[in-house]
Amino acid sequence: MLGVSAGIGLMMLALGLGINQAFDRVPVLYPMLNVFSIAYLLYMAWRIGTSDRLQRQSDAYRPMKFREAIAFQWINPKAWIMVFSTSTMIL
Repeated sequence: MLGVSAGIGLMMLALGLGINQAFDRVPVLYPMLNVFSIAYLLYMAWRIGTSDRLQRQSDAYRPMKFREAIAFQWINPKAWIMVFSTSTMIL
């Protein structure tokens, strides 16, 4: 959880330091991100809604490490939705 929080914080910091200029210079990126994010959330909702009951296959799964959780936030569409939504309220 600490890694997720740190990753979101770094994303907000990067956005505040000027990464949003890319979206200002290439305006089509923001609607593309919105469409991708909505499609991804709908896909995840469909997968959860149509999944069978959960069966534990093995103990081969492990939680993400701190650095992995930070890095994952940069490709997590839900995190981008949250960061951009928050930044539009602040900026």
